[in-house]
Amino acid sequence: YQSFKIEAFIFSSEYEALNIKNEHLGSFQHEIEDFHAKNAIEPKEAPKGELQMIIQSHGQLSIRSIGIVESNLVESNYEKSVIEDHMKVVNEFQKVEPYGRLAVYDGPAGTGKTNLIEHFISSLSSSRFSIIQVPPALIGSLANPEFIPTLLSEVRNKKSIVFVLEDADDALVKRSDDKKSGPLSALLNFCDGTIGKKLDTRIVATTNLSFGEKSEFSHKIDPAADRPGRMFKRIHVGPLNKYDASKVISRISRQDIYVEESMTLAECYQKAYSILQK
Repeated sequence: YQSFKIEAFIFSSEYEALNIKNEHLGSFQHEIEDFHAKNAIEPKEAPKGELQMIIQSHGQLSIRSIGIVESNLVESNYEKSVIEDHMKVVNEFQKVEPYGRLAVYDGPAGTGKTNLIEHFISSLSSSRFSIIQVPPALIGSLANPEFIPTLLSEVRNKKSIVFVLEDADDALVKRSDDKKSGPLSALLNFCDGTIGKKLDTRIVATTNLSFGEKSEFSHKIDPAADRPGRMFKRIHVGPLNKYDASKVISRISRQDIYVEESMTLAECYQKAYSILQK
């Protein structure tokens, strides 16, 4: 009986405490709302630039994460047209239905293609895209039937797949009449073939071959890869002319430097650092 009286008293006290008049409740309500507004936790934005890589171990292909790629694009390191075309690739490949699913950056070594690719990777949300680097030797293995289930698991996670192919010369050059290219067949199949559509793929590739109109290699890119609707953009990243090269070297070395010949971006940095060390 005593226990019952104590519980009844506690219940009555709690009821009275909750029976607050409306005008007082209103002031408390505003304080509560202010508190929540000041201490609200903003939803975290999905990380960008998470890169994975295809590896081969004991004859089996698998995907391993290699970390986040962070990159700031130094636009003055490139010709204006290169930056404009590069940003078109970045924006187009984030669309649900891009016009063309292949972009190729070609040009001599040391011209900054890798920096452009790193900026591209760092611009993509990891919640929407699974970005996978493919070593040159494994490009032809992409269509391996045993590897397809691994790729399909990314689709089940509602992610589009972006393949990054560096030094993809063999996958882009024109096939001879009597020979089929394994790497190129895999590349085309993932661009707009049945597998590619199912996986919703995009492919960004680099090559040290120069496929520009004025290049001696212009006739060597395979027409099947260069077909409109498959190839979204082909960007030639060449050496900087002597004026732009002088600007890059002057910016880095913080001195007024003038050169009399075109230079690659790597050569510009090397010259600027040699000046700084004097």
